[in-house]
Amino acid sequence: MSLRHQRLSDSLDMLLDTMCNTFGGIILLAVLVTLLSSRERTTSPVRESQSVEEIQRRLQIAETALRKSLVLVESLEAKAAEPRWKDQASLLESRRRIQQEIIAIRGQSSTNLQDLEAESIQSPSDRMKKLENQTSAAEMQRLDVMNRVDAVRSNLTRLVKQNNELDKQRVELAKDTTRELRLPKERDTSLKPIHVILRYGRVFPIRNYDLSQNETDILWQDHPKGETAEAVRGRGIDPAAGGGARIEEYFKQLRLQLPNKTVYIAFLVYDDSFPVFNRVKQMVVHQNLEYGWEPYRDSHGPILFVREGGKNPKPQ
Repeated sequence: MSLRHQRLSDSLDMLLDTMCNTFGGIILLAVLVTLLSSRERTTSPVRESQSVEEIQRRLQIAETALRKSLVLVESLEAKAAEPRWKDQASLLESRRRIQQEIIAIRGQSSTNLQDLEAESIQSPSDRMKKLENQTSAAEMQRLDVMNRVDAVRSNLTRLVKQNNELDKQRVELAKDTTRELRLPKERDTSLKPIHVILRYGRVFPIRNYDLSQNETDILWQDHPKGETAEAVRGRGIDPAAGGGARIEEYFKQLRLQLPNKTVYIAFLVYDDSFPVFNRVKQMVVHQNLEYGWEPYRDSHGPILFVREGGKNPKPQ
C-alpha cells in the first residue's frame, strides 16, 4: 500500500482571500455611503422648511404670551393704584407680619416648653447643680461690677486730689503773679495838683511846662460841668521806648518853675498802666515832689474835670 502525503495549503491563497474580502467590504461601504448621501439630500430641504415653520410658530406663541403678560401687568398696576387695593395690600402686609410674629412666638413657646420638659426630666440634684452654677456665675458678675465700681471710686478720689493740688498751685501762682499795692495814706494838704494820666502804657501830662493844656496828646471836649480829657492812643510819652529822660525832665522843670512845695503830682492810673506808675513815681520822688494817685478802669471812659467841687487824689 502506498503512503499518501497531506499537502499543506499555500499562504498565497490566504492572502488572496483576505484581499478579496477587504475589497468587497470597501465597495459595499461606498455603495451605502452613496445611498445615504443621496437620501439625505432629498430629505434635508423638507426638514429645514419644517424647522423654520416651527420656529416661527413658537415666536408667534411667545409674542402672544408677552402681549398678554403686558396687558396683565398694566391691569394689575391700575388695580394696585386704587385705594381699596392699597388698603388690602397693607392689610396683607400686616397679616404677613402678624403671621411671622405668631410663628416666632410659637417657636419661642416650643423652645420654652422643651426647656421646661428637659428641666422636669432632670433630677433634683441636677437642677440644684444647674442653679448653683447660675448662682456662681451671677456672683462672679457681681464681683466684677463691684471691682469696676471700686476702680471708678479710686480714680475719682485721685482726680479730686489732683484737682485740689491744682487749685493750690493756682492760688500760689496767683499770689506770685499778684502784686499787692498799698493805697496812699491820704492827708489834708494845701498843695495844688498837677494831673498826669497813665494809660496805654504811656504818660500823658495834663499841663505843659507853662501850665497850659496839653492839646497834643489829650483830646479835650466841653462838658456841662466842665471839660473831659481823654488820652489819645499812640501818643504821650513811652518810658519803655527811651521816654524816661523826657518824663524826668518834665518833673524837673515843674519843680524849677513852680514855687517849692506848692504843687504835687496827681496820677490818674488806668488798669493797664500800673507798671508805668511804679516806674514814674520813683522819678517824682527823685525830684523831691509829692504825689498821689487814683485808679481808673477802661469802662470809666474820659476823665471829667469840673469847674466847681470835685475831688482830687490827695498826696501821700
